[in-house]
Amino acid sequence: MDLIKNFTLTNLHGMQVTLSNYGARILSIKVRNKSNQLIETTLNHQTDTEIKNDVFYMGATCGRISNRLSKAQFSVGEKTIKLEANEGENLLHGGKDSFSHRYWQVDELQNNNEDSQIIFSLFSEDGDQGFPGNLNARVSYTLTKTNELRVDYWAQSDALCPINMCNHTYFNLGATSIDELKLSVKAKHYLPVDDNSIPTGEIRVLPPELDLIKEQLLKQKLKTLDFDHCYVLEKNMAFSALLSSEEQGIAMLIKTDQEALQVYSGNYLPQKHSAIALEAQGLVDAPNQAGFACDWVSPDNDYRKYVSYQFIKY
Repeated sequence: MDLIKNFTLTNLHGMQVTLSNYGARILSIKVRNKSNQLIETTLNHQTDTEIKNDVFYMGATCGRISNRLSKAQFSVGEKTIKLEANEGENLLHGGKDSFSHRYWQVDELQNNNEDSQIIFSLFSEDGDQGFPGNLNARVSYTLTKTNELRVDYWAQSDALCPINMCNHTYFNLGATSIDELKLSVKAKHYLPVDDNSIPTGEIRVLPPELDLIKEQLLKQKLKTLDFDHCYVLEKNMAFSALLSSEEQGIAMLIKTDQEALQVYSGNYLPQKHSAIALEAQGLVDAPNQAGFACDWVSPDNDYRKYVSYQFIKY
């Protein structure tokens, strides 16, 4: 019988990261604020029942393909692969029985206050949610002595298949609302979408209301819009995004080699805008969009991506 098991990584500064084998997910990230108090920086479920019944992908690993895939299908050569739709006619975050709702195996765990690490692995068989190929996936979480939580994704498959894994943690930096947080995203372009949140195929310059290159107080932005936008990240930047709390005196730097960052302001959480998801991922619906960079895994090509969250004084 599968059981939900939790694991906590720590470092010398007292930072604590709690992870679960169910969905290879982050359950908690605690760091010290400017008053040296250990505070929770994420919004997450607290009980096993809540975790198992999660519909918000809180802290979860999403895959094989995160975000949306139009008409729940893609093509390989002349062949169209039909998947199991779970959001109208589209696929969301990998399907109904996705990576987020599976028990992952723990391959390795070390917790020595230097670089503490846990490695989760999952086998996804050929035909899983309709996807081709027997796929082995791995997610490692490494907590460093510089208060950085690094997430590394790896996958290999015996057949060609598109892939786009991401982490779906909701951050609040110790607040009950994201209103007083500031956000910067190093992007000048985004993906416009239709009424079903499927990209139109354009990569468009950000309009002023969505521009986050310079740090913006979220309360000002949220007066006129809700965020659920895919930002196309600039290359070779020192970091991809920064979320900060003046009240707590901390900031979180996001670094990644992914193409994009989905910014979602928790519009459908039980308490609207109580946390923000900053999902480093590939371009939305890339397998179906001509001109979009797309990641594929195959017998000749492993999938490797990373995202890191580093907490600093602000």
